[in-house]
Amino acid sequence: MEDFTREVAPFLDVLIDTQNLVQLFEEKKFLDQTIDAYTFSYDPVKQLPDTFTLRHWDVYVDPSTNKVRRIYLVRVSENKTQQLTWQSGKWCKMVTISNGTNGKAYVEKDILIKWDF
Repeated sequence: MEDFTREVAPFLDVLIDTQNLVQLFEEKKFLDQTIDAYTFSYDPVKQLPDTFTLRHWDVYVDPSTNKVRRIYLVRVSENKTQQLTWQSGKWCKMVTISNGTNGKAYVEKDILIKWDF
């Protein structure tokens, strides 16, 4: 459990709400029939402050239950891109992609945590 908290900590440092993000991000929403989910996507509408690391996120909602099915977050800091995919009630996956000295990106870390209730 300690490892889990440490691994997801970078994604928990930003409060996602309309009070602090409405001026910075644009919401796009649609019913994606290929995955049977309402998709809410958020992308910056202008240059983000340097201290703000969250760059994009998607929320997938089940149209029959109106419950969040999956969340995907992307944050960028230093020379790394971190991605978190959260599948409600099942698992989460964190991928860290680093920029190498030769300019090529490589996967530095790939962690999958499954819930076992």
